[in-house]
Amino acid sequence: MRRERPHSPHGRPDPARDGAGAGRPRIDPSVAHYTRVWNHWLGGKDSYACDRAVGDHVAVSHPVVHSGEGGNTEAMEFWNANATPPIKGRSPEQVAALLDGLTVLPPGVVSCSQWRPDVSAGGTGPAWVPQVGAVARED
Repeated sequence: MRRERPHSPHGRPDPARDGAGAGRPRIDPSVAHYTRVWNHWLGGKDSYACDRAVGDHVAVSHPVVHSGEGGNTEAMEFWNANATPPIKGRSPEQVAALLDGLTVLPPGVVSCSQWRPDVSAGGTGPAWVPQVGAVARED
């Protein structure tokens, strides 16, 4: 009878679980790893194509100042009075300015709930939230 190899939580054979390759780290060059992404950012050469692809993009989310219904001004004031570091709300235009020199990918700087939302059968998406997000890349 053939012995099944133990699998990782991702469903792939895991040498660390069955003793094969014990003591050696597993490296999957098709999956980005944060240490290799940092290596790429710092000008190193120890990265794979997937690390460079991830490292050439930046994702940002930032609270916006909104004092109307569903606003967050009171929550930001509470945070700033009781915790560190302080929160600084910005307008969507100010957040977009942080990405100057980069190509902002669609849909642009939008409410995080509106960034590629699931739209219901009725054609409506999730409600607007006072937090904007964007993904940009260096060309």
